[in-house]
Amino acid sequence: MSNLAHGLRLQLPTGWIEGVSSAAAGDTGSPALRIFKGIPYAAAPVGERRWQAPQPVSPWVGVRPCDRFGPVAAQAGLPGSADHAGDLDCLSLNVWCPPAGDGPWPVMVWIPGGGFMRGGASDALYDGSAMARQGIVFVSINYRIGVDGFMHFDDAAPNRGLQDQLAALHWVQEHIAMFGGDPRRVTVAGVSAGAGAITHLMGLSSSEALFERVILQSPSMQSHSLDDAQRIRHALAGVLGVAPTRQALAAVPLASLTRALASFMGNEVLKKQWGLRPRNYFPVRPVVDGQLIEMAPLPAIEKRLLSGGAKRAVLLGSNAEEMRFYLVPNGEIDRIDESRVWTFVEDIGWSAQTLAQTLDGYRAERPQISMGDALSRIQTDYFYGKPTLALAQLLHQAHCPTFLYRFEWPSPLYGGRLGAAHAMEIPFVLGNTPSSRAQEFIGAVAPPDLAHDMHTRWAMFVRGEAMSDWADADERWRVFKVG
Repeated sequence: MSNLAHGLRLQLPTGWIEGVSSAAAGDTGSPALRIFKGIPYAAAPVGERRWQAPQPVSPWVGVRPCDRFGPVAAQAGLPGSADHAGDLDCLSLNVWCPPAGDGPWPVMVWIPGGGFMRGGASDALYDGSAMARQGIVFVSINYRIGVDGFMHFDDAAPNRGLQDQLAALHWVQEHIAMFGGDPRRVTVAGVSAGAGAITHLMGLSSSEALFERVILQSPSMQSHSLDDAQRIRHALAGVLGVAPTRQALAAVPLASLTRALASFMGNEVLKKQWGLRPRNYFPVRPVVDGQLIEMAPLPAIEKRLLSGGAKRAVLLGSNAEEMRFYLVPNGEIDRIDESRVWTFVEDIGWSAQTLAQTLDGYRAERPQISMGDALSRIQTDYFYGKPTLALAQLLHQAHCPTFLYRFEWPSPLYGGRLGAAHAMEIPFVLGNTPSSRAQEFIGAVAPPDLAHDMHTRWAMFVRGEAMSDWADADERWRVFKVG
C-alpha cells in the first residue's frame, strides 16, 4: 500500500487534498482517524451542467482543504416548514480511514436517504467513525435530489441523481486505494431512498464492476412511470404558476422551487387537487425513462441475474412500523379516516372485500385499532415490507448469498407511539447511538446489546466474514428487537 494512505495530505489526479485528524475535530476516540470531507467527485452541476449527466472535475491549484462537509443538495424541510438548505454545487463525498494497519481495507459506500428530495451525507446519523474503527474505509456521498436530481424532462439527462451515484462509485474505484481502501471489496449501502436507488443500480450492467456487496435498509423501491413524472412536473409548475418546462422551472428561485416540491409530500389534499396518485407518497422518484432505467427494480434485477449478472451478497430488511415515522410526529395518524384508507387501497388495486378482510384481521389482534394505525400498517407493508421480501426471495432463488432482517425495537419517543419506525435502525447499524442526533430518533438510552449486535454484524458483512448464524429459528430472517 502506498505511503499516501497514511497521511493527511494526498495527491489525487485532480490536485492535492488535505484531511483532518479526528482528534483535531474533537473526537476523543483513540487512536485518531483520518477524515477527508467535501472531496468533489464531479464538477458542480451549475449553468449548462445543471441538467446534464455528471461531468469530470477540473484540476485545481494548490492544496484543497477537506476538513468540512460540502453543501447538501438543494432542499426544503418537512411540509409546512419554510426552511431551505443546500446548493446546486453538491457533488462531493467524504472518507473516514481506519486508524492503523496496512490495509487494503474493505470499503463501505453510504448513499443517504430522504425520499429523493431531502437529506445529505453531512447528517450526524451517517458519521463514519465507528465503521472506520471496525477496519472499514467508510465513504458517504451527496447526490442531486428533488427537481434537479429526479424530475424528468425530455430535454435533460434522465435520472441525474442516479447518474451522480454511479459517478461517485466510479470515483471510488479509481481513487479509494490512495486512502487504503480495496476497490475489489466495495459494499454499497443505503437506507430508504438511498437503498431504493441502489436497487435501481443493481439492475444496470454498467454497475457490474462498481460494487461487490449490497446493504439495503428499508429500500424505497417504487419507480415513477413517464406518466407519473409528467403529472408531478405539471403539478409543481401549476403551484408555482409557470410552464411545465425545464426552462421555466430552472428560472424559479431555488428556495421557492424546493419549498413548492416539499409541499406535496404527505399532503393528500394538494396531491388530489393536482391529480397525483395516492400511492406515490413522495413527489419524485427514479423514473423508468427507457434510457438509463428500462424497468422497475425487481424485474430489472431478475433480468440481470438471468443474463449472467454478478450474484452479489445482499443484506436487506425493513422495520416493523415504518410509516409511523411519517404519521406520528406531526399528528397525522390521528386525523386519518376510513375514506383516506379507502382512497389509498383503491389506488393500489385492492377491492372493498380485501380491505374489509384486512381490517377484520387487524381488529382480531387489536379491537380498537384506529384508521390511522390501520393505514400505517397497510402502507408499511406496501412500501417496504412486501417489496423487501419479494427482493429477498428473488435473490435467494438466484443463489445470491442473502441475509434478511426485521427490525422490531420500538423507539420510546412520542409516548411510545413512534415504535419501530422508519430509520430507527440507522444509529444501531452505524454505531452512532450515543449522538444527540440519534437521540432524536431513539431516545436517550439505546439497548447496548442490540447496538453492539447490529453494528458488529453489519461490519462483519462488509468485511466478508462468515454469517452462518444469521437466521433465527424460522430460518427466514434475523429479528432485532431487544438488547
